[in-house]
Amino acid sequence: DDPPSRNLQGVHLVDLGPGKANGPMTVDRSTQIFDFKMKYPTIIAPSATQGALHPEGEAGMYRAGVSCANTPMILSANATQTVEQVAAAAKGQIWWQF
Repeated sequence: DDPPSRNLQGVHLVDLGPGKANGPMTVDRSTQIFDFKMKYPTIIAPSATQGALHPEGEAGMYRAGVSCANTPMILSANATQTVEQVAAAAKGQIWWQF
């Protein structure tokens, strides 16, 4: 017999048994990075030159992230707007790619 593949080994690590299933609303997806608590484990990744794609550029992306579950953003070092311009767009967590 051939040894089981790594994928098959991973399946064998999970035990399924009878019981009540958890509904999606009971799952806690929150997490914490440093002292910042987030509802979801999501951060907007640094994306350069957003101004070429949308008139609001990085400021619009940051405002959208903050308004959607207070999602933090990492501002690209190659942004089309300054850190100050983007930070003025909303009140939330913003980090700068350095």
